[in-house]
Amino acid sequence: MNTLPAFSARFPVNLEMMNPFYQQKINYLSAMQREQQRLQLLKQIQEIHFHKQIQNFYAAQQQNLQHYYLKQNLSTASYSEKGVTSPISPLEQQQIRLQGSSLKAQITNMMDFFINKFDRVPQEEVSQQRALYSSNPTLLKLFDKLVQRYSASGKSREDMIRSVLRGALKFLKDSYRTKFHLTSKAASIKLCEKYFKPDDMSNVNFDDEDQVLSFLLPYKKNSRNKTPNTKFITEIFASEEFRQDYTEYLESYDETFQEDNQKKVARFNEFLLKCAEDDAIERVQNYKRLPWLKAWQEATKIIALELLDKKLQYSLNKKVQDKETRKQRKC
Repeated sequence: MNTLPAFSARFPVNLEMMNPFYQQKINYLSAMQREQQRLQLLKQIQEIHFHKQIQNFYAAQQQNLQHYYLKQNLSTASYSEKGVTSPISPLEQQQIRLQGSSLKAQITNMMDFFINKFDRVPQEEVSQQRALYSSNPTLLKLFDKLVQRYSASGKSREDMIRSVLRGALKFLKDSYRTKFHLTSKAASIKLCEKYFKPDDMSNVNFDDEDQVLSFLLPYKKNSRNKTPNTKFITEIFASEEFRQDYTEYLESYDETFQEDNQKKVARFNEFLLKCAEDDAIERVQNYKRLPWLKAWQEATKIIALELLDKKLQYSLNKKVQDKETRKQRKC
């Protein structure tokens, strides 16, 4: 008895499912679906990892930028302009920059502060500058020694007048040597003949350079004027030729002063470097011819201009005359 039709009517049979090749197809599609899901998950993991790498990269670049700006000693304002937040104060930035510099560079930086700012800034700024060298006992000791030297080495009005007249006479003598191709001695004689009256020179032996220099230049070992006293100032400024040449000197005063002072700074820096290397800071106490501070230079420039004032010359001349009158009365 054939019952297959009746069974098929109640439970329809899909003949394809009974085909073994069809079952393999089902298994293949399922495997492909699982593989796609696995690849999708792997892709998501890779994207997360990539974004994390990007974040780390930009974080590292941010740090590199901060270090770069730090080395360039940019101010806090410069950091803000470039969208980089400075993690440390400007003082700490400068301290780090100095610590990475050579000993010579640190001493040069120290002297630059003294020449341009010391004696012009409040004590608080001096203390801040001192703190830059707190990690180096030798440089800290050197800073304190320079404070001591410069605090005790102020320039009097007489010192400044001496500097002005020395500079003027040297400038004018060098100008004569260059212009007329003269020796130092011949240039000194020419200046004497130009600036002083004949009767003033009657006892001067022009064959003896020392006598020429002692007549013209004060401050020499055998000079008749070892200080810039009133008599010499009135005598030299009484010459109209000198006043004209002196005005020419004043036009180049700043340049001439800076050139001379820079030579002093260079020599002093080499001396300080040697002291620091030998840890012999006390030798600074005995150093002669300290470089001049900017404040001293500016005060001296004012005095240099005052010396041309005719009212001042009249006052000085009157003092000389009064002094001579008192001497004659005593005689």
